[in-house]
Amino acid sequence: MRLPGYPAAFLLLLLSTLSTITGKAAEQIEHQADTPFLSADVSNLKPFTGEELELTYTLFFHGIAPKILERGNPVHQGLWAEEIDARQHIPSTPAAVHSKAFRQAIIKRMKLVPLRSGTLSVSGYKLLCLFPKNLSSETENAPDDSLVISAPDITLQVLPLPEPEPAGFYGTVGTYTVSASVDADTVSSGSTVLLTTVISGNGSLRTLPDIPPALPEGISILTTAGDDKVDYAAGRLSRTYTLKAEKAGTYTFSPLLFMAFDPEKREYTRLTSGELSLTVLPPTASNAVPEHAPETTTDEIASREPFHLSRLLIALLSALPAALLYLLIRKALKSRGRSADAPRRKHHRKNAHTLPELREDVLRTLRLRCGMDPESMTRRELMEKLEKQGTDDPLLKKLFALLDAFDRLDFAPGEPDGEALEKLRQEYKATMEQPEQQ
Repeated sequence: MRLPGYPAAFLLLLLSTLSTITGKAAEQIEHQADTPFLSADVSNLKPFTGEELELTYTLFFHGIAPKILERGNPVHQGLWAEEIDARQHIPSTPAAVHSKAFRQAIIKRMKLVPLRSGTLSVSGYKLLCLFPKNLSSETENAPDDSLVISAPDITLQVLPLPEPEPAGFYGTVGTYTVSASVDADTVSSGSTVLLTTVISGNGSLRTLPDIPPALPEGISILTTAGDDKVDYAAGRLSRTYTLKAEKAGTYTFSPLLFMAFDPEKREYTRLTSGELSLTVLPPTASNAVPEHAPETTTDEIASREPFHLSRLLIALLSALPAALLYLLIRKALKSRGRSADAPRRKHHRKNAHTLPELREDVLRTLRLRCGMDPESMTRRELMEKLEKQGTDDPLLKKLFALLDAFDRLDFAPGEPDGEALEKLRQEYKATMEQPEQQ
């Protein structure tokens, strides 16, 4: 579920299922008592040049889940880096560190690829954590407790690739399989055929070098058809080429043929797709055009006119239902627009009791008042749009405050407090039933 009402840079930690952390993160960082802290874990501290790594930053905290804001991005000279799986709402799980109870939440995951050998580091990642003082909407202006947390630095000892590099090595590092296919096995000379190559496996598809297909003489590349299709989760890269068959003959070839370094085996391996067979036929003569085409007489033209008139009439009759349907839809949309201006008390449920019911009722009222879907935008985006429209509605501010209070109560540890929930119900009821301001 997407929670509305928070700035785009803030991430609200959600509470999820039970798990236990290993001793790795606990040994990695020293912390005091119950103070929140960050851990940094990398999949391999001694990779080869070009080998893909994964770096994970995890936040450990107590009590109410904080809102967080990044204060410093990681510095990673000599490394290609890209964040993956960025989410606005981050689940947290129970964890034990040195026999103490914490909650843990993965804040950032990154893919790293060393671009050179030697000692490389990743450092400088910081978070600003804001901890709400209470869950009541009446104290929305009270300042939150804040804390800046720094993640530990990561040091990598990057190994160079073995020398000498074999012929056909383009810089591919990983464990891959390759395949290829064509959309036709027989074509005429001068025509085109589509070639699709697929590289899949474990490795950095994001930094994979361009590997040209190996083609026999008589077949050439015209274009690369569109963008590459990459599925990073599945580890699959697909690329399509438009080939031109220039000479007649039967061709048997393997379009993908290159060397890659396998970091698990610590050796170079030869990758080749299965053989394809393509038969190119000689060009066929086009249909000859007569030098003198017979002339059309006036009588023949006159005999065709009723046929053309009947086709025109059929086309007009066919378009009539579509025109009527368009008018009906336009009328329905206008009626819906007028209904959005009705008083809000017709749209809220007087018997809304649970937090999901209260939240959905407030969201429905916001859609009607704003003319926008608050769940599809962050709080900042929504407020900027309202300011541009010149909207100054006191009710909107109260509704946003209610949403904040619902979220804090809903995502606090344990079950929602009954007294706090009843208090929010009364605030909700009073807000929704107060008279409209003209």
